[in-house]
Amino acid sequence: MSTINISADVYNGWTYGGATATLKGFATEELTTSTAVDIPAGPASGFYKEIACTVSGGVVTIPLVPIDSTTDSTNPNVRYVFDLYDENDVRRVRFAVVRVPHDQGTPLTWQQLRDYTRDADAVLGAFAPIASPHFTGVPTAPTAAPGTNTTQVATTAFVEGELGGIGPFAPLADPTFTGNPKAPTPSPGDNDTSIATTAFVATLGATKAPLASPTFTGTPAAPTAAPGTNTTQLATTAFVKAAADLKADLASPTFTSNPAAPTPAAGDNDTSIATTAFVQGLGQGAKVYQAVVSQSSTSAPSVTVLVNTLGMSLTWARTSAGLYTATAASGTPFTANKTQVFLGSNWATAPSFSVLETTRTSTTVITVSTKNVDVGAGTIVAADDILAETAITLVVYP
Repeated sequence: MSTINISADVYNGWTYGGATATLKGFATEELTTSTAVDIPAGPASGFYKEIACTVSGGVVTIPLVPIDSTTDSTNPNVRYVFDLYDENDVRRVRFAVVRVPHDQGTPLTWQQLRDYTRDADAVLGAFAPIASPHFTGVPTAPTAAPGTNTTQVATTAFVEGELGGIGPFAPLADPTFTGNPKAPTPSPGDNDTSIATTAFVATLGATKAPLASPTFTGTPAAPTAAPGTNTTQLATTAFVKAAADLKADLASPTFTSNPAAPTPAAGDNDTSIATTAFVQGLGQGAKVYQAVVSQSSTSAPSVTVLVNTLGMSLTWARTSAGLYTATAASGTPFTANKTQVFLGSNWATAPSFSVLETTRTSTTVITVSTKNVDVGAGTIVAADDILAETAITLVVYP
């Protein structure tokens, strides 16, 4: 008595990992049963049998199953089909399809079925597995109905029927469209690789100003040009404000630093600005210092300078009671025999009066002295508190 083993790697890479297996057999004719096994009647027109198999280490062993040949002499051959099912009753392998002569005479063994058929491995090698089949040649299948959207196999006829009216198609890489291609319009402000439709561009363009004669709205802004820029660059309010801060007002301007103006012609007598050069010309080239001087207690004189063309400032100081000096900050402006000093007078109430004197002490110092004269007492005393907005004028001739 023979058995047939189906190992894990025999049938097109099929691996059996279940715990049990069942062989189901079917014949197209009623068979005479052997006393060795119980073969009940199957379908009305033939034989059917379920046979439990042994599973160990991924190898399925099919036991000996004696099968009688047909007693129907009108049918010279009987067709057998044997399928191997797993524990979930799922068909895993179709074992053989054979034809057996009706006059075999004795029960058949599995080995005899193999001899009648051909090698079972070769038979099974002609079938594709259910999981991940790999077909060869020109496999065919039923064509699904138009519009089907399931896991049913799509034949070439189905694909052509579904897509034939749409093509030809553009490639995914570097497509070249013709006609009037369309695409979904991205949301406003979208900034990625989405296709920009004409509607997207038109919406974007509606928020842009033209290059020629643009009319801006809202609060347009631009980069602020560097101070002093004189080009066609846009002038921002910051640029204008900074430039305006460097200008003097037309009405009652207050200049700083060393303002300059054109020098009027000699003898000019109107509202033109008189420059130092114009004033120097009035003195026939003489340099003039005019100021108002006040002094109190033991403090140095306070001076308000009205005109100074000497070219340097004078520093006033108190030396002692009734004695004051004006010292040039630099140079030697007070030239001998060319320096004149004019000092105003302050008169006290009779019988007293004040005496104010000026002296060119050196080329750098002018000295002013003040004294009180008391006629009744016959005294002359150096005293402070006499200069009170007293005018002083220094003229140095060339």
